[in-house]
Amino acid sequence: MKAIYLKELRLTRKMMMIWGALIDIFTGFAAIEFVVLKDTLAELAEAMDSYPKIVSVLFGLNGVRVDTALGGYQCMVFWNNLLAYFFAGFLGVYAVAREEKFGTSEFLFSKPFRRSRVVWAKIWAAVTNLAIFSLTVGVMTFLCIILPLGDMNVVGTHITITFGMFLTQIVLFAIGLLISSAVKNYKTASLFTT
Repeated sequence: MKAIYLKELRLTRKMMMIWGALIDIFTGFAAIEFVVLKDTLAELAEAMDSYPKIVSVLFGLNGVRVDTALGGYQCMVFWNNLLAYFFAGFLGVYAVAREEKFGTSEFLFSKPFRRSRVVWAKIWAAVTNLAIFSLTVGVMTFLCIILPLGDMNVVGTHITITFGMFLTQIVLFAIGLLISSAVKNYKTASLFTT
């Protein structure tokens, strides 16, 4: 099982680097945006107060002003989580349906391992990838969003949100895994998971 786990980590290394770079770039752009707009955030918050409540919910600001540290953090985390959740669902599909797509499932399941051990090794490798991804999001958000905003009271909220994001990713990964094992077609499983 350890060999399959390590092999799965090696196979998904490139995908992890691409998604990690994507989230790093996204968070970096958000940090630049907050630094550039720091002087006009009060005006933006007043404008947001005049909009219907649904608009503030769409931007992840449910009852919080964007000119506060918590509001700026909440706005960014909302969009980071969207990327993280798509990644988790895609990873669930990729774990099983990839073997069908490339025709390697017959070879993999002919090894002297039970099928359940092979699948569990893939699941643990995916959970490891999700943990690394969540840690990357947490660190980048802290460095690029919380530190520039200057309010360290948000750190407890940040840790809770990062852990919650990881747990939600695991649930969405499981849903993607279930869909990919039921559908048996990579494109269809990706479509249903999305």
